Amino acid sequence: MLKQTRSIFLPHWHYYPHLPGLAGIYLNASLRTLVFGLSGIFIPIFILQRGGHFSDVFLFFLLAAGSQLIIIWLVLPLLHRWGPDWSMAASLILQICFFLSLLLTNYSFAFFWLAAIFLAFLVPLYWLPYHLAFVHLGDRKILGQQVGVISILTRLAAALAPFLGGFIIQYFHYPTLWLLIIFLSLVSILPIFWDEYDKPEPEVKLTGCLPLFWQKPYRQFILPFVGTGIEGALYGVIWPIFLFKVLHHLVALGAISSLALFLSVLLAWQVGRWVDHQPEKVLCLGSRLNALNWLIKPLWFSPYFFALVDSVYQLGGLLVWLPFTVLTYYQARSRPLPFLAGREFFIHIGWVLGLLLSWALYSLTQSWWLVFSGGFVALLLIGRVANGALSPRQ
Repeated sequence: MLKQTRSIFLPHWHYYPHLPGLAGIYLNASLRTLVFGLSGIFIPIFILQRGGHFSDVFLFFLLAAGSQLIIIWLVLPLLHRWGPDWSMAASLILQICFFLSLLLTNYSFAFFWLAAIFLAFLVPLYWLPYHLAFVHLGDRKILGQQVGVISILTRLAAALAPFLGGFIIQYFHYPTLWLLIIFLSLVSILPIFWDEYDKPEPEVKLTGCLPLFWQKPYRQFILPFVGTGIEGALYGVIWPIFLFKVLHHLVALGAISSLALFLSVLLAWQVGRWVDHQPEKVLCLGSRLNALNWLIKPLWFSPYFFALVDSVYQLGGLLVWLPFTVLTYYQARSRPLPFLAGREFFIHIGWVLGLLLSWALYSLTQSWWLVFSGGFVALLLIGRVANGALSPRQ
């Protein structure tokens, strides 16, 4: 239908692949990471500074994560009819709408809730085709190195971004940052149509996705995916709020994130090579290291200490997310879209649980240590997949 419409109304518009293999994904992911690196850690703080309360931050992300539990299933027919290029392009358009909504919160706080809905739609529209591209085009023998390359590029893009974002907010204010991000979002659409990957997926229904995870080879991924969501909620929402409450300075907050990301870039390629040979061992080590990091984070309130523990966290994160991603892609080879749709579903169940538990623990105890202990449990759940995941040798 979309191709017929395009041929009628845009008969002379064609695009040809100029970027081989995963190059388009690499470039687009780097630009997208730059966008969210500039803004990501500041969004919870932005809500607070616009007059929101601690509960509003939780409700914002709960609305976004909870909505995705339904929206994921609406995206599946779009991937079948439109293909991955248009799905990712639609995601980037909604990304622009998301930041426009944040810009409009100067006029009404209600725009925050509209922004949460845009966020809920743009995530599965982007990440499902992104992961499918690696499953279909990734080289089985060097998949760890390919994932390592994207980690290097995205971390380089993200390394300067938090410091730059904090600097822009501190001296030029939020509207300047949102306008810069909207421009970068527009530019990031182009590489999607220049790469080789544009494979429409076969039609998949809800009944073909979740029952897949009751089968033994896939069941072991449920708790690790839930743990991924819990850990994502803690690092993406709770950790920035904690830092801001302690530091009260956005440039310092951004600098800590930038330093940690830059140091992690130096090891990404070597970790990728290690993952190609022993992904299970790397994941076991990384999950335990980063689990302990969550217990240490709130023990000493000092910018230098936060910079140290976050740097160790980012370095340990390479040992978690590279092997975990590779093992996920290996498991997805036989049923790519059903497995990856289930992955998104369980991850966002984890987000909802992580936010609710953090909110409850902080409200009842005012203890950051108890809140961060959820990250310890989440990382141990993620490490469980190394016990029986499908490895490159299987």
